[in-house]
Amino acid sequence: MNSNNGAIQLAISLLFSIWCTTCVAGQSGNAIYNVKDHGALGNGQNDDTKAFQAAWDASCAIEGNPTILIPMGSYLVGPLHFKGPCKSAMAIDLRGQLLASTHLNAYTKDWIEFQYINGLVISGGGIFHGQGSSSLVFSFVKNAKIKSISSIDSKLFHIHIFSSENFDIESVTISAPGDSPNTDGIHIADSTNVTITNATIGTGDDCISIGPGNSNLNISNVHCGPGHGISVGSLGKNSGETDVVGLTVKNCTLNATTNGLRIKTWQSSPSRLKAAQFTYQDITMNNVYNPIIIDQEYCPYISCAGKDPSRVQIYDIKFTNVKGTSSSAEAIKFICSSSFPCQGVVLNDIDLRYTGDATGNKTTTSTCANVRGKSNGNVKPNPCI
Repeated sequence: MNSNNGAIQLAISLLFSIWCTTCVAGQSGNAIYNVKDHGALGNGQNDDTKAFQAAWDASCAIEGNPTILIPMGSYLVGPLHFKGPCKSAMAIDLRGQLLASTHLNAYTKDWIEFQYINGLVISGGGIFHGQGSSSLVFSFVKNAKIKSISSIDSKLFHIHIFSSENFDIESVTISAPGDSPNTDGIHIADSTNVTITNATIGTGDDCISIGPGNSNLNISNVHCGPGHGISVGSLGKNSGETDVVGLTVKNCTLNATTNGLRIKTWQSSPSRLKAAQFTYQDITMNNVYNPIIIDQEYCPYISCAGKDPSRVQIYDIKFTNVKGTSSSAEAIKFICSSSFPCQGVVLNDIDLRYTGDATGNKTTTSTCANVRGKSNGNVKPNPCI
């Protein structure tokens, strides 16, 4: 009798365990939230926005590291606001393609925004296809990783990281026509500890743009082109901007871009700030118009009202082992502020050669104004510091 009771108890325990595992999978414990279970069709025609928002709202409300699964298909969505805080870290497994509406009046601001989230992973090999819509925004996000996804044809910045920290971007592909304005690949502002590795970026603006208020940024193994290069700035346009301190750019290749490594600041800055402790190392330039440039007289308009010297102090900037070809004779250009000259600019082992003009001239030059620094090793063109 006791033996039978024991067997019955064991059987009941096993059945309860199986049932409990099934029920928990819908509530916590690495639960999977398939957007199709929330009504998404994925046919590229019907609006799946409500289904995506429902999947987010449900998964954000549970503990146990849930995952939103977006299977193969084309999902017309947006605008979407994935807002936290959530009860645990969130993951999105993007295998299909997200499509923005081509009707721009559908967006008052951004296409997809992730906000106030601590712990976020987006991966899966899928595509964010902007179709000319607004951008993919991450604001006030901590401890995030974006890996193995693509972003195509955004109207503005493809990926905008704002007021975030501990943010890794790895193995992403970003693409927009070379003549599309303001389609920066990745824009970073007011953030710290951002890492970008193994990215392929071709746009109509900066491949990576770094705005004010950033610290400890690391960029490596990025292939950039077409576009305007890897840029810090513009800085000093608005009051209240804060410093950019700590930037490392390594093992990157720039192909036929307008600029290579650029720092740009406005004249007549309303407030004083600094851009400091930058290291550029092991960079290859292929037919780049301005391979190395500091421009403290930046003005993208026909004329600018202010003509006072920039109040952005640039210092401790190192360029090491930057090699390749320049599509202009002026391969190095340092135009710094007369009120706050650039300090501690160092050129180590630079080899940049002009591809030549119609007359066969291949003389490569450098230009300096209000810059203090030094050169080491073999530097071509002849350094002006």
